[in-house]
Amino acid sequence: MRSTRKWMAAAMLSLIIFASSACESVQSETGTENIISPENSTGPNSNIAKGNENDQARAIPEQLFDKILALSPNHWVSDFEVLNENEIVAVIQRGDTSDRQIVSLNMKSGEETLLWEGETFRVDLDGVMEEQGDSEPLISFQYYDLESSKWYMEDIEGGKLVNGERLYQTKSPDGKWLTVTDNGIWGISAETGMKVRWTPGEDDSGVLWLPDSSGFVFLQSTGEQLGDGAGPAYELAHFQLDNRKITAYSLAKGFWGGIEWLDPGKTILVHNGFDDMIGLKIVDLDVPSENQVLLTEYADPIGHAFSTLSNMFVVSKSGEFTVMQLDGTLVKRVPWPADLDEYTQKNPSFSENNHESKQPYYEKELDGGKVGPYMLQFSPDGKHLAFLLGAVGESSDDRVPGTKIIICNLNTGEAEAVTQEYLRIDSFRWSPGSDQIAVIYALPEERSTAYLGVKNIK
Repeated sequence: MRSTRKWMAAAMLSLIIFASSACESVQSETGTENIISPENSTGPNSNIAKGNENDQARAIPEQLFDKILALSPNHWVSDFEVLNENEIVAVIQRGDTSDRQIVSLNMKSGEETLLWEGETFRVDLDGVMEEQGDSEPLISFQYYDLESSKWYMEDIEGGKLVNGERLYQTKSPDGKWLTVTDNGIWGISAETGMKVRWTPGEDDSGVLWLPDSSGFVFLQSTGEQLGDGAGPAYELAHFQLDNRKITAYSLAKGFWGGIEWLDPGKTILVHNGFDDMIGLKIVDLDVPSENQVLLTEYADPIGHAFSTLSNMFVVSKSGEFTVMQLDGTLVKRVPWPADLDEYTQKNPSFSENNHESKQPYYEKELDGGKVGPYMLQFSPDGKHLAFLLGAVGESSDDRVPGTKIIICNLNTGEAEAVTQEYLRIDSFRWSPGSDQIAVIYALPEERSTAYLGVKNIK
């Protein structure tokens, strides 16, 4: 059965306009249902908070979220995905332990259903795959096995584990082949289960299937070690499925980090930062060419987002959003939003033409913690860009009491603070339909309880 990735695909438009205080507000729907209410808490597995925690949640202005759910105390969400308007799948960490759980949270009934549990330091959800026909959405997840020191994956469909535990795999778009990285890259026939070794290098990795399933691009080990903990030296190579031929691209050899598609089959984004450096490089396979669009020390709030649908790539750094096409061609530079409220006033000493001055963009960062936009995410339909604006991380030096979520409509340039007050927001996600934003946050007065808020976006 053919699957189409719904969640991970984001979109950007050919022209991006960020508006600050002059922007009009994007309309939002504010419902009356509040899942935190005790009368809506049912079932033996319900983790909706009662009593004092309920009062604290209601102390937040009602217009902030349309639904609110409190998690059990000392349960932290490390990753989550929005399945639909009422169901969210989350990775839960219990306190400071290595125990991890994947649970389904029903925003309508408040019930929590355990889907998977294990002992590992990391579990990553790979997004929501919407199956064709009457099948339930499929969620794949990967986790690091402490005993074997390898990554494994499993699938969840209809609230149940399916397909079994296996080494982390990538599937060809036509569904005929699976690839496993285990002392080389191996191909597994989906029909027969036959397994064949496709690449000779023990450290070969990073499989990116071509859209037509004719082969894949991957990181081919050169056999050299870079030292200083950087691991093997790599070069980018192409594997042709029909004749099993491997061809290296005439590009730089060395540290490549991780790779992902920007425009599948055409351009690749390379995460090649190391140690205290953040690096982003765009590779155009047609030329081929490589464009290092970002290489900087980890200091300022830095982020990026992209859309294959609209051929746009945005990097946020040093007081501005740099807007590019997916091949790295510069479109425009847009300043970060400023003077939206008392906490986002621009530092008068900041100079757009002198980034070497090390002056912060926001005034509240002077003699305080880091302030800026980060965690950029485009809505799946490409009409909005959302990001956190405020304190970066959390520090005793913070002069900004948390963050707000800001969204921009890229068709019209309209902008809005989704959360009108500053909260300690850990993460957020768009729904597959781009009509909701789900937020994991904590209240200043009760940090041991995490809340899940859902805001309808129109």
